[in-house]
Amino acid sequence: MYIYFILLGLNSFLTQTILLRETLIAINGNEIVFAMFLSLWLMVVGFGSILAGKTISSGKNNQQWVYKLLPLTVIITIGELFLLNPLLKILIPVQGQLVNIPNLILLSLIILAPGALILGFLFPVMCQLLKTSKNPVNSGYLNECLGFIIGGALFAFLIGKISNLNFLIVLFVINIFFVLRYNLKIFIPLLLMLVFGYTFLIDSYAQLYEKKYEAQRLILTKDSKYGRFEITKSFEQENYYWNGQYIASSDNTLYAEEVVNFILLQHPEPKRILLVGGILNGVLKKLHATSQVKQIDCVEINAQIIQQAPINSPDPKVNYYQDDIINFLRNSDQKYDMIIIDVPDPQSLEINRYYLSSFINLLSSIMVDSKSVLVQSSSGGVNNLIAEIGLLTSIISRTTNPYFVYSTIIPSIKNLYIASNSNYISNDPVELINRKQNQGIKSPVFNEILIKDRCNLMRIKQIEQALAKYNTGRNTLDYPAAYLTSIMLWLRHLGIRIEDYFNLFNKSPVLLFILSLSGLFVFLRAISALSHSSTLPWDLVIFNASFINFVFEIMLLNIFQSKFGLLYYYIYLFSLLFMLGLVFGFILQRLIKLCVLIPALFNLFLIILLLNLFEVVESALPLFILNFLVATCEGYLLAYLLVLKFRTDRIKSGVSFYSLDSIGAMTGGLIVSIILYPLYGFRTAVLFILILATINLLILLPHSLKQFRKNKH
Repeated sequence: MYIYFILLGLNSFLTQTILLRETLIAINGNEIVFAMFLSLWLMVVGFGSILAGKTISSGKNNQQWVYKLLPLTVIITIGELFLLNPLLKILIPVQGQLVNIPNLILLSLIILAPGALILGFLFPVMCQLLKTSKNPVNSGYLNECLGFIIGGALFAFLIGKISNLNFLIVLFVINIFFVLRYNLKIFIPLLLMLVFGYTFLIDSYAQLYEKKYEAQRLILTKDSKYGRFEITKSFEQENYYWNGQYIASSDNTLYAEEVVNFILLQHPEPKRILLVGGILNGVLKKLHATSQVKQIDCVEINAQIIQQAPINSPDPKVNYYQDDIINFLRNSDQKYDMIIIDVPDPQSLEINRYYLSSFINLLSSIMVDSKSVLVQSSSGGVNNLIAEIGLLTSIISRTTNPYFVYSTIIPSIKNLYIASNSNYISNDPVELINRKQNQGIKSPVFNEILIKDRCNLMRIKQIEQALAKYNTGRNTLDYPAAYLTSIMLWLRHLGIRIEDYFNLFNKSPVLLFILSLSGLFVFLRAISALSHSSTLPWDLVIFNASFINFVFEIMLLNIFQSKFGLLYYYIYLFSLLFMLGLVFGFILQRLIKLCVLIPALFNLFLIILLLNLFEVVESALPLFILNFLVATCEGYLLAYLLVLKFRTDRIKSGVSFYSLDSIGAMTGGLIVSIILYPLYGFRTAVLFILILATINLLILLPHSLKQFRKNKH
């Protein structure tokens, strides 16, 4: 029976990963959407476990449930892949329109909930089949974790090599093999049907997927470890999409002419240029055509984007580096006259790293001399007075200014924030026109009329006055101010204004803390009642432990992404190490009987260590070690508590444990990703879980003292 727990873990990891990935790409999701979807997934898994409690007591044939539902989870996931884009057509009739919150919830319920409900339902049902085991819940959870580890390893090895649909087809074959391996009369015909219908299934999905781009022809879709790159064609124009988001098109002459000429006028002789972004939107092509530019280094992590670059390699002017920009900066000894950062606004923590003060500090260290220039583009342009865009520009200014003596802004098609240690940079229209004439720049687009319009002194003064009124801080790893601003702008497009709540909770963090703890306790009490648990103190510790360690892993991922990049390459390693830590903790609890206060105290110590290390860590290794150790603590603690719960609740402990574990992690992800981290930053989020870890310690203390006295006598 243990093989089915491994299969359950394998199904859970792969179906969850594939569905979340496809859904986020379909709607251009950010961390807020990801947190919402993952939280709903975990919540439904928890309620599926509670639902199983009712079924177990009814005396139905639980083994038949397992045989039928395990393959069904994969079939449902395949069906949801086919349903996703047609459903979006109904919810979003206009292509490119943002999905509002009610439709996001409806979409997640339809796409994610059915499979999650079955997966949550199966765990307690399968525990019921292990009645003869000394502790079936403990053994079942351990083997499910092994399934997660196998799923993570498979996904890491095969991502980019086979499509998500092929992944699910292989998973379905694995499921029916283990379910029907003793019934070849059914297994072989079913396998033959799948083989003969494979081509039809793949072609049907490809045709359906292509329809998501209206009036465009999909000519390339390619998955990699870092995301999905797609190219469509409309008449003679090619359009480029990254994870479902439009990033550039092949016809960007107007943008490139205006932006690049404004940038080049900020340096007397820009010979060596570092370009981050801007490969496909015409910026690279325009720079390459400029005679005074002698070397352009383009750093891009995705090979597909480099392959589509307008300048083929090798080229005497252009060097392509397939690398993460932060990794490149840490290991390169190159120096530049000009650095151009042309990336999207920080609508995700992945993009926010390009706006962090630590990143700007790295850039300031690779400049040739005081005349070197940094240029950052962001949304805004000539109409810069929208509150959130003004706030974002102000944050960019306050983050960049400590590293440079002079700065200025040009409201071009995008806002160009320009910084240097030389006063040569300028947004004065007369000066720019003189430089244009002296350099012999001839362009039908970039003319005197455009320069006077964009750099109108009245407009510049209005922008500077608007920026001065914002009392913003710097964009740091501890407090991602630019990311929060983009989230506020995103919510404003959906008709949701959170400024009042943001200001209230910023002024009264204690109020938010009290509300959060009260809400957690009420929620926990409801879950315990639904699952008929009779061990509320242990339920609280399980709930808190899952909350704490899930948040701990999220914080580690945020640190890794901000400091080292390459997260999408290494995220599988974080997941594998975490699951290995859980398994090791469960095994350790069986082999070594420690006082339960020891893992609880060590968990507390790891949280304090994280608070002190996150800004100074210079290697990724400590983060991987912390990830494994905190998972080991959780595994040991959960294994110990399962023994206590099994003594009172017996087999029903599987229902309450699995629901508390899932919903505890769900609550942690939701509260931290949506509220604590964006509003208060890294330290406050970690301090919150430090308080929860202390509460766990206080709950466990009387039990430990009682056990100590008992052992002493």
